[in-house]
Amino acid sequence: MTHPFIPSSTLKGAAAAAALALGSLAPLQASADVIYSGSTSIAIPVSTAGVYLNVLNGATGTSSSATPGWDLNLWGSSSLFAWANTGGGVVTGLGGSSTAVDNLALGTVVNASLGSSSTPGALQGETGATAFLLNSTDNYIGFSFLNEATGATNYGWMRLSLGATLNNPARSIIGYAFDNTGAGIAVGAISAVPEPASAVLALAGLAGLGLWRGRRRG
Repeated sequence: MTHPFIPSSTLKGAAAAAALALGSLAPLQASADVIYSGSTSIAIPVSTAGVYLNVLNGATGTSSSATPGWDLNLWGSSSLFAWANTGGGVVTGLGGSSTAVDNLALGTVVNASLGSSSTPGALQGETGATAFLLNSTDNYIGFSFLNEATGATNYGWMRLSLGATLNNPARSIIGYAFDNTGAGIAVGAISAVPEPASAVLALAGLAGLGLWRGRRRG
């Protein structure tokens, strides 16, 4: 199974063109490229195999051999576990356990400074500062993986939907994103430049106001 990705460059193209057209204004700052999966619905089977995911191309499978280049595996029949392929990891150790996978708050920056592990880790239970929320889509994990295309370690986040228990069949992956430059990424971010079109429109408005005032003075 595969699905398309939405590079933030598509969001920034119009913004960059508009910034160039403004000429006299300072250019927008260069930014990293965040790759977003878009809204997904990838079931996490209640089994010891679970689902394997190749973050780079979106391919999924029920075994490592069926998913070449897999990066993350979510699985479990009694609970929910997450682990990463060699060269990557899942953020752990921010809550009540040094080995449990934590539910990250929106805006948390995933980078090399956060503790991570490539070995299987159980999702932090339903209590504590970084507990996962049942019957909710407000569940986020952070991860790193080896980008085969660039040879660099990339950082990302993944959003999970959970049912009444951690091993409820309703659980699924509903979206994820990563920064393909090796820079850190804020949980929930799908673009490295917040609302670029809005920023350019604001700059254009200021430029227009300046021209109007100049004419009034003339």
